[in-house]
Amino acid sequence: QRYIRVPLMEVQQLQLEIDALHASLEKKGFNSKGVKDVFGREFSLPVDEEHKCKKLSLTQICCNFSNPHMRAFHTSWFGFFSSFFSTFAAAGLISYIGPDLNLTAEDKGNAAVASVAGTIVFRLLMGYICDKIGARYGLGVLLLLVTPAIVAMIIPGVVTNAGGFIACRLVIGFGLATFVACQVWCSQQFSKSVVGIANATAAGWGNLGGGVTNLTMPYIFLIMMSFANDDIATAWRLCYIVPLALHLLGAAFVFTGRDLPDGN
Repeated sequence: QRYIRVPLMEVQQLQLEIDALHASLEKKGFNSKGVKDVFGREFSLPVDEEHKCKKLSLTQICCNFSNPHMRAFHTSWFGFFSSFFSTFAAAGLISYIGPDLNLTAEDKGNAAVASVAGTIVFRLLMGYICDKIGARYGLGVLLLLVTPAIVAMIIPGVVTNAGGFIACRLVIGFGLATFVACQVWCSQQFSKSVVGIANATAAGWGNLGGGVTNLTMPYIFLIMMSFANDDIATAWRLCYIVPLALHLLGAAFVFTGRDLPDGN
């Protein structure tokens, strides 16, 4: 057999050029080395030794929904967004809910306090839940857990007074504990070089749900008025179909992800 002898310097130079090419492609968000998880599934993004994503660009954030890293990112912020939407839906509709349920100013204040109080308690519990069953299950289960209270707001005759309204706002407020699961899950998927950007973006987009709710809920109410034949009491209840749909969609999306880069 004949062997081609290549000078050591040329081999080293070639290796340097290959490494530089990999580095350039990884900066653009490509897994050029074809790194795979423990089950042989190739990652779509460049990863570190723990298989956490180590590069995060605007294109990836906006256009990549692949498992496991970007799926976790998008499902976590959307789940948090959904909980914000349902929690703040009452604020955008209170002008119509108040007269229908005969709410006093004190009732409205107590409902707001209950909503925040529920969030504080459940955020403490969510930390424990994330440690025990994982952030993915914690997020998905919590989105489903508060849906009965949203359904109660929709069905006529269920919430008819201040007590029922305050109780529903308390339970719906539990949903904001999805913030904890959102941050834990992103931290498990992204390397320390980009985890700050990932967590900040996911939390920011989730928090945006509060502003979007106040902006859109009056228009949603007008649409529902057309379906309810201008019956205000029916229209404001129908508005809660939107946050209910967001919770169900968010939970379904969450369960398509992975707990960790290598699997569940």
